[in-house]
Amino acid sequence: MTRHHTFRWLQDYRPGMDAEHLLRTYGIPVGSRCIPSKSCPGAEAGFDVPKRQAVWAEYLLCRAGWRLITPLLDEGNQAALERAHSEGASRPAGGGRIKRQGFMAKLYSIMDEIAGQGAAHRERMAPPKTQWRSTPRPVAPPRAGIGAWLKTLFGG
Repeated sequence: MTRHHTFRWLQDYRPGMDAEHLLRTYGIPVGSRCIPSKSCPGAEAGFDVPKRQAVWAEYLLCRAGWRLITPLLDEGNQAALERAHSEGASRPAGGGRIKRQGFMAKLYSIMDEIAGQGAAHRERMAPPKTQWRSTPRPVAPPRAGIGAWLKTLFGG
């Protein structure tokens, strides 16, 4: 029994390090990266995540607009992917960094800082953090001023 789940997508204009940065922002470690050569657009790219966090990782990737070619674990994430492509990619508000990371994750992070764009640039380029609501919030009626309140209090 494997303890990891594999995600794959077809390489497009976004580097896989962006997807890794997204998941790491929400505390999901990444391993066993599949990195295609730059001269081969449309090749498979991807990585593994711990099985216990795979559904959450899939939701984050779909919401950010990554078209996965691996079968979805939760079919409800298809709606998140469609919404990301119709309304624009986003990510949930919140998130926290991974406190401990493995040797390879540290190595990729260091190489990204030295030879790549770096975490700060990836954070600026990432989809905005938003809250998705299924139903719009009701609009509160405008508040009356203190004069109107005194009128109702003293009957005027």
